[in-house]
Amino acid sequence: MKDTLQPAEIRSTLSRLGELLAQHGEQAAIVVVGGAALNLLGVVSRATVDVDVIALGVERADGPPQSVTVPDALPPVLEDAGRRLSRDLGLGPGWLNTTVTSGGRLILPPGFAARVTWTRHGGLWLGPPRAPSLGARVARGGPLGTHPGCRGGFLQTA
Repeated sequence: MKDTLQPAEIRSTLSRLGELLAQHGEQAAIVVVGGAALNLLGVVSRATVDVDVIALGVERADGPPQSVTVPDALPPVLEDAGRRLSRDLGLGPGWLNTTVTSGGRLILPPGFAARVTWTRHGGLWLGPPRAPSLGARVARGGPLGTHPGCRGGFLQTA
């Protein structure tokens, strides 16, 4: 079983996730942060242990999502597809997760949805947020407490 996803594997694994969803007539939209997002945006080139899903896009029939919601867990369709890829690619069981949402209690900063850059991969809309974002500050080791959604270096949750 793999401990990490290498930079080139991040995009290809998420593309395979989209292909798998499309094969089953399913769709999903996820916003990723942390190391995976920074790799997708070309900010860094380093391995990551997982893909952190901070939000789900609200799907539209005529294009990419324009709004997002904070999930407490991945929807079943993503859980199932993630488990299948875990098995097929030898990834750890939590390679795709919503841990960063604090069980859905995370409060996203104002304007967050407008900073998401959506790309389509089969049945998956994939959206890393453009900087400045909470994900970039955390992954770069920057001061979390400078974000308006943070107090004392910790995310503010509901």
